[in-house]
Amino acid sequence: MGARARRIGLVAAGVAVALLTLAAVAQAMGLGRAAHSGNTSLKTPAAVAAGPTGAAATSAPTTTPASGRSPAPTSPTASAQPSVAPTIRLESYTNSKVLSGTQLFGIYAKPGTAIHAPIGGKVVVLAATDPGLPTGKVYGYVTITATDHTQVALFIGAVGVDVHLLVRDQDTLTAGAVVLEVIGGGPSVIYYTAKGVTPYQVMGYWRDPSGKYIDATSKVQAFATGSP
Repeated sequence: MGARARRIGLVAAGVAVALLTLAAVAQAMGLGRAAHSGNTSLKTPAAVAAGPTGAAATSAPTTTPASGRSPAPTSPTASAQPSVAPTIRLESYTNSKVLSGTQLFGIYAKPGTAIHAPIGGKVVVLAATDPGLPTGKVYGYVTITATDHTQVALFIGAVGVDVHLLVRDQDTLTAGAVVLEVIGGGPSVIYYTAKGVTPYQVMGYWRDPSGKYIDATSKVQAFATGSP
């Protein structure tokens, strides 16, 4: 009887272990079904490790675009830029009273407008002493002569009143440098020395290397912005 009792005890113990194992498997399967069914009160270990989102730990962050690159920001300069309009008006001009009818140009500009050197070269500044000039004001003109002998002259208004001269005699300029700033509305010195001419604020001429005076109206951008 003793041996039989021991065998019955061992069988009972084995059944108990088996029942405990089945219970554990059933519980595990129940958790799996709960997570699969969307029950958020029960979470798989992977869901717990992933944090509040419930995503698996190996999932890619949801904030990263599929392409792996952030969208390019919209730049305020991305739109097409309008072409720069000249800030001066440059006209071709000839008058028999001025340099025997030589081809000239005249410039109109608002106060605050800069006039640039259309060529690079050596600067000469000369004062005008004509008796027809208004008293108490200083007038003059500027020439810029390039190494190839191209020359541009600017006959200006009253210095310190109509124009602010930004170069000095014997300076060497690069093309595009500012020569003067228009600060008033008074006319060029030529308006006073040659009666009856148009009252441009700046007058001048453009002479090519051969010494020929040419029409400079196509050079308006160079005078206005310093660009060719």
